[in-house]
Amino acid sequence: MSTHFASTSPDEWEVWEATRRGRSDFRAFSATTPSPGKLRLVVLDYAERWPRDALLNLMRDLADLRSYRLRVLLIARSADAWWHNLLHDLHLMHYAATAVELGPLHGGFIEDRKKAFLAARDGFADALGVSDPEAITIPENLDSAEFGLMLSVHMAALVKVDAHLQGIERPDVSPDSLSIYLLNRERAYWASLRSAVDPAVSIDSSSMSQAVYVATLTGPLSYKNARTALLRAAVESSENFGKILKAHSLCYPPNHLARPNNSYNEPGMSTYLEPIYPDRLGEDFLALTTPGHAASYPADPWATEVVENLLVREGFEDSAGWTASALTVLIETAARWGHIAAGQLYPLLRSHPQLMLEAGNAALARLADLPDVDIDVLQALADYFPGRHINLDAGMARVTQRLADHLLDTLEDPAERARILHALGMRYLNAGFFEQGLGPTQEAVGLYKRLAEENPSRFNPLLANSFNLLGINLSRSGRHVEALQATNDAVALYSRLSLAEPDLYEAEYGRVLANSAARQASSPEQRLAAAEEAVRIGKRWAESFPERPVELAGALENLANTFSDLGRHEEAVATGEEAVKVRKQQVREAPEQYTPDLARATANLSRYLVRAKQSNDGAAKAREAVNLYRDLAKIDPRKYQALLASALSSLGILLSSVGPPAEQIDATHEAVSLYRVLSEGDSKNKPTLAQALCNLGIHLNAAGERAKAVVATTEAVDLYRELAGADSTQRPNLALALHNLGIHLAGIDLESEAVEACTEAVDLYRVLAEGDSRHKPALAQALCNLGVRLTAAGEGAKAVVATTEAVDLYRELAGADSTHRLNLALALRNLGVLLAGIDLESEAVEACTEAVDLYRVLAETDGSHRPMLAFALLQCGSLLFDAEQADQSLEAFEQAIDLYRALSDAEPLIYRPALAKTLAGLGRAFIEVGRTAEAEAVIEESKRLAGYDDVQ
Repeated sequence: MSTHFASTSPDEWEVWEATRRGRSDFRAFSATTPSPGKLRLVVLDYAERWPRDALLNLMRDLADLRSYRLRVLLIARSADAWWHNLLHDLHLMHYAATAVELGPLHGGFIEDRKKAFLAARDGFADALGVSDPEAITIPENLDSAEFGLMLSVHMAALVKVDAHLQGIERPDVSPDSLSIYLLNRERAYWASLRSAVDPAVSIDSSSMSQAVYVATLTGPLSYKNARTALLRAAVESSENFGKILKAHSLCYPPNHLARPNNSYNEPGMSTYLEPIYPDRLGEDFLALTTPGHAASYPADPWATEVVENLLVREGFEDSAGWTASALTVLIETAARWGHIAAGQLYPLLRSHPQLMLEAGNAALARLADLPDVDIDVLQALADYFPGRHINLDAGMARVTQRLADHLLDTLEDPAERARILHALGMRYLNAGFFEQGLGPTQEAVGLYKRLAEENPSRFNPLLANSFNLLGINLSRSGRHVEALQATNDAVALYSRLSLAEPDLYEAEYGRVLANSAARQASSPEQRLAAAEEAVRIGKRWAESFPERPVELAGALENLANTFSDLGRHEEAVATGEEAVKVRKQQVREAPEQYTPDLARATANLSRYLVRAKQSNDGAAKAREAVNLYRDLAKIDPRKYQALLASALSSLGILLSSVGPPAEQIDATHEAVSLYRVLSEGDSKNKPTLAQALCNLGIHLNAAGERAKAVVATTEAVDLYRELAGADSTQRPNLALALHNLGIHLAGIDLESEAVEACTEAVDLYRVLAEGDSRHKPALAQALCNLGVRLTAAGEGAKAVVATTEAVDLYRELAGADSTHRLNLALALRNLGVLLAGIDLESEAVEACTEAVDLYRVLAETDGSHRPMLAFALLQCGSLLFDAEQADQSLEAFEQAIDLYRALSDAEPLIYRPALAKTLAGLGRAFIEVGRTAEAEAVIEESKRLAGYDDVQ
């Protein structure tokens, strides 16, 4: 394929093939400088089999060549977890990564199959030296369903070409016979190799066959582990294992990174037991070598015990890391060969279900999806499953779903049906499939309700538990009012049960109270009462019954969150730290269960610390949370990438006050990259992408990268415009993004474009405020910003109109809520400047005087407003002076000077320049009123202070 691309491209392409040697000894190559003018296509087959770190190392090295035209083609069986696990990192390396599914060659498209066959035939003929490929005809059965797979078409072409070369007139190219033909050719190759090589590395075909069988299951291994694998498999050979491995490596040499004058493995980093490729051929070899089939291929009785010997043989402590590989190959083989499923895979898993815990999510899901999977095997696995496991949750959910589908099809007992449905809802919750978990959980609640009416003592506890699960799934699905109702139902039931039998149900009562405290539809006061009671119960049980698990950490988390919502920040920090401490202990005991909880508790603690004005500590905790979520996202990107993105976005916001600009920009850039990947897979993530882009624009603008800020915020505006077209609730976000865009455009001197963006923001907020008065503060702020932008664009009169409207709005708002007085004062200050700019001096003085009066009241109760009062007095003095009211300006200047003297004593570097400016203004006023001596004194002091920085 790659050669065909290179030969048919109008440009001159150089094609590289990237291969690997093993799972643990990867070393990325050092990129050499390409020859000038060459275009690069790098092809990597079986990409899903590469270790993630090895593949990323390769992609990083290739990224160093980005100044050249480069394409990387990753070929794999599917674009599932392995691909989504890479997308974020590929975007960070600036790859434009996309997945293209190569669908089957459907029977209706027989011409496509013929073209594929002829292209493969000609390629194989050229490689094998066949001079008359046109004599090799297209198989008559190419329209059969089995040839829907491109690999089958290619195998048929290879068989036909090789048969032609060998003088075989009519080779059997039925799909079942292709692998047999090719494997017989492999056996012939083994025999020819034995007579052609040094006897020191020559072995018989039986020994080679058994080594190939082991290699198919284990994949490439180090020399030590490869010897152990042969030993465990009980390979039947008189040859020593070292000789077998060396002979096998001659036949199937370790893959190297094929590129000019380079290999990614240094000398001595060899691996052994390279499997047969393509993988389908290896799977067929496994099946045909194992007794139990009726095909015309010699089976080996030794093979019947190999799988169990490799994975669970007594006398060996572990499987040296090949369990996941072996089970993955075995499951894929069982999908097409019934005797492997019935004779190997299913007996192994019935006896040793714990093995699947090493196989991971993908293998569990593939097993569950086998059309004729043994339900007893799935039940044995389900009985062995842990409650939660970050490596297995999605796979366990798929197995549980397949079991439920089978059992519920014929099961009539309502109690048993409810139990199965509840278990399925719980598995979906653990896997992060909250909406999928709603259906079975709701059905379980309905069944338990009817059962509890007939037998409350037996079924009320089960009903309460299902109500609690339903509340969690509803809450995680964003249905907060319904979640509160379900959780309240659980609380009511457990309350009665706890009063009757506290030893049995008080701990459960505490658990659902903790969940009740997390319900967003409940008031903060109600959540506080529930959380405090849940913590009291949890602590009492933890002290009295330390051997019985109780969910204290969750109660502490929700109590801390409620404290924070109520503005009790110090209590939120203390309680949040206690929750993190408990979570860390849980992680030490069972990391696969509790690491996600620790990540969440740590992220929440970072917010509490910032709100308690402990920003440095908050940023440190935010970094911890990011690191935890990063590790989780590597394991299960579907479930944790969104949480990693959220943690990164929060880190960027927190760092805006304490961290270096580069770090906050990097964190937000990464969040944007993640949200971009997530939104490509699910449009529900577009709002979070737009929000992250807005944040990125703010951070870039603050760092002086204003052009980049405009680019990011423009994309956010475009996204919000699209979203608002379908969902009116996104209009406030669009208005805010436009507001920000106006500020950023002004920063690169695009004043007319800034005015346009700010005007659209005002128009949107005006419509929103007409329907909901809660938008009036945002409208007032947008009007203020529009006034500033109009002034910069030279439209002073229009600026006065906009700012006057803002003042009127803030005056109305401040009348009902005193927290708006500060915004009113700022708007009045701006209005004063604008009025002066169009020669309305008396109106300007009036606005500024009102601002001074407001700042004076604010400063009396909160000293942090004194700098703004001083500035307003300076501004008022200047306006009075310009309005030829020098006498009246004196008092304003003198009051400002008194304030600035006190402020500069505490922070001279910040406030002495303002003090010098105010003294200069007072000096000019003194001169104007004829008080020359006083003028000379303050002007002299002003000059001395103006040189203060030089003195320093």
